[in-house]
Amino acid sequence: MATDTIEAIRNAELQSDAAEKQAHLDAEEIVKKADAEAAELKVSMTKEAMAGAKSALEAAELEGSKLIESAKSAAQQDTETLRKNAAAKEDEAIQFIIKSLS
Repeated sequence: MATDTIEAIRNAELQSDAAEKQAHLDAEEIVKKADAEAAELKVSMTKEAMAGAKSALEAAELEGSKLIESAKSAAQQDTETLRKNAAAKEDEAIQFIIKSLS
């Protein structure tokens, strides 16, 4: 009877040790998988962030180009208006001088 009890205790201890070793192995495997998934996620998120940043940069460059073209167009229109006004004033000045001399 005592030997049965001792044998049962010994078997329980062996099973407990085996379960503990398996739990450690399982934990290590879970940690390895988690590390691999985290690395993949990091790469994926980095690529996604880079693509988003590239897209935002391209949009900003396009908007900047549009603004520059708009500013050039407005400047050309202003220049043309100033030229017309200057030509009209020049004609007025010539007429004034002619009248003054007459």
